[in-house]
Amino acid sequence: MESPLAIFEIGINHMGDKTRALRMVDTLIAQGATHLTIQALVEPLVYNRDSAGAKTLQPNCLSFDDNVAVVSHARDAGAHIGVAILDPAHAQRFVDAGASFFKVLSSDISYTPLHLAAAKTKAPLYLSTAASTPDEMIQAVNLVRSHYPDADIRLIHTVFPIPTPAAQLNLSAIPFLIEKIGVPISYGQHSAVMEALPAAIAAGAESVFVYVAEELSPALVDGPHAILCNEAGKVLDMLAQTRLMMGSYDRVMGEQEKSWRAKIRRSVVANRAIARGTTITREMVNYKRPGTGISPWDIDRVVGSVAKRDYILDEDII
Repeated sequence: MESPLAIFEIGINHMGDKTRALRMVDTLIAQGATHLTIQALVEPLVYNRDSAGAKTLQPNCLSFDDNVAVVSHARDAGAHIGVAILDPAHAQRFVDAGASFFKVLSSDISYTPLHLAAAKTKAPLYLSTAASTPDEMIQAVNLVRSHYPDADIRLIHTVFPIPTPAAQLNLSAIPFLIEKIGVPISYGQHSAVMEALPAAIAAGAESVFVYVAEELSPALVDGPHAILCNEAGKVLDMLAQTRLMMGSYDRVMGEQEKSWRAKIRRSVVANRAIARGTTITREMVNYKRPGTGISPWDIDRVVGSVAKRDYILDEDII
């Protein structure tokens, strides 16, 4: 799968309303979004012994069939849609419906059966890593690779609490994890600090995961750090500009910059008239722009040499 700049997460911000979820998909695609996710939290009580918390989440959940309908709708509209799955039995069924990739929530970083079910489909698998150590991330990757050596595994750097304060985002971990684990690292936005998105791209993130909502409301599970669906285009423009500014890893000098070198650098020039055959001393030279002659770095080539011709004031000594 290609690496998009942003993956927009509907999550369960559809508030259990299939029609709203479909509208969100359409709005995001109209804004230029190419990659989306939805969270298949179908029956919270199945995954959680905290019955009170599960009952709070339940009104925000879609049925399995409604999730499938949203996935198929996004696929038919030309988007790549991923599913944050919680049930291993759902993996192949979502691929059959049109899912392009999977996401595993941070809470399931150690739930290998879920990882294996997703990897078995050969779809790319993003593992979210909040509250995980680098060794645990490596363990999760290696366990999948021990069964599926060619699995396309990617990690999402994200941290708790939610929403995450700026001082705790630790974006410098992105290049650290890329080097240490050797897989692509994305960034998951659990913060209201929007500046974190271009900063993560600048730090080397493959993509950023951004929660979206049709309208901002304290009732939304992922509301405090969501953006409006109709602002997705602005985010994409900002990230594209950031990637453009980052350029390449090595220091490449552009053609325009090369043309400026001669204008701004200095040359070794005659500080007075110098007759042919004169031994040139340091007092006879100066350093002036433009840099069309010998660089000041190479002054030792000039001082002590014999002038091969006559020089006038400010002429390049060659």
